[in-house]
Amino acid sequence: MGYKRNRNWWPDEWPEWPDNSVARKAVADLYEIGMYILEAPASRRKERAKNLEQRAATFLRELSSGERNKVALLVQLWTRNAFLIQTIKWKRETEGLEAVKPLRPQWYTAQWKMEKAEEAAENMGLEAYEYFKCKQGEFFLVLEERDEKGNYREFPDHSELRRQWYAHEAITEPVPWAWEKMIGVCLQFTPKESRASWQFWSFLVAVATLVGTVATLVVTFVFGAIELTQ
Repeated sequence: MGYKRNRNWWPDEWPEWPDNSVARKAVADLYEIGMYILEAPASRRKERAKNLEQRAATFLRELSSGERNKVALLVQLWTRNAFLIQTIKWKRETEGLEAVKPLRPQWYTAQWKMEKAEEAAENMGLEAYEYFKCKQGEFFLVLEERDEKGNYREFPDHSELRRQWYAHEAITEPVPWAWEKMIGVCLQFTPKESRASWQFWSFLVAVATLVGTVATLVVTFVFGAIELTQ
């Protein structure tokens, strides 16, 4: 990924590990749980989406203008029908099997179209097919954010935290729940003056994160309004 992998780094701004042996064991266990969360595919969807996007762009550059248009149409055909099948699955989970029985013809037709689209992309050659597979990956990645009924899981994405961690940068992103508890244990054994300093730093990070979020929302709203007036 271009940045150093190190499971044993501890940011300077975080409170020190406690001297108490029982507390240190708890901190070590929570640290490892946090690392597992940080490495879990579900925790780094944005990073995986970026990788797929970059791979897709690489393969797309190898195609002619005509090939690009053709494979783009195949991706649209596959995606449209894949979403139809997924929508039927969600409907079955929320309304029951009887509600989707009339949709069987649409289901089988959609499957057939998806198979034909993938087969056509494969016949176009390696670059076109790899681009097609990247776009399939992006579709399935979006589905990970929803449960079997189509509701958003709201599972936190730690892609930027993971990048900061392995780059040994100051941590400005929200940390996994295990690390929140871990830091809390460390703070219990931290002198009051050091604890106050760390809590003030945490407050500044929270404010910076909030300001960034508000700025993003404002920009999105403004550009959205501009598009509506054009």
